[in-house]
Amino acid sequence: MAKCSFCSRQIEQGKGVIFVAFARVYNFCSSKCMKNFQLGRESSKLAWVRKTGKGKTKAELKEELLEEAKHEEKMHEEKAEEEKEKKEEKKAESKSGKEQEKPAEKEPAK
Repeated sequence: MAKCSFCSRQIEQGKGVIFVAFARVYNFCSSKCMKNFQLGRESSKLAWVRKTGKGKTKAELKEELLEEAKHEEKMHEEKAEEEKEKKEEKKAESKSGKEQEKPAEKEPAK
């Protein structure tokens, strides 16, 4: 497998673009990478290149993104459950606090 000359992503066989300039061969995974390379941009300064991950195929990246999405969803659910438990605890504390205050009010003043 070849690597993209711009973003370092692995290119599957039969995919991508080969660009020859000044007796050098450049491999690109997409036209986006090729255009950015031709414009003279540095891949290290572009956020989308850092997010894609170096040396990975598109299929591997999709799998990672799905796993991250599942993990984030799980974390969100856990956080929601914790918040729900905290609210229930506060309600229980406020109810028990009110019950303790009421008997004190019923005692006659001296």
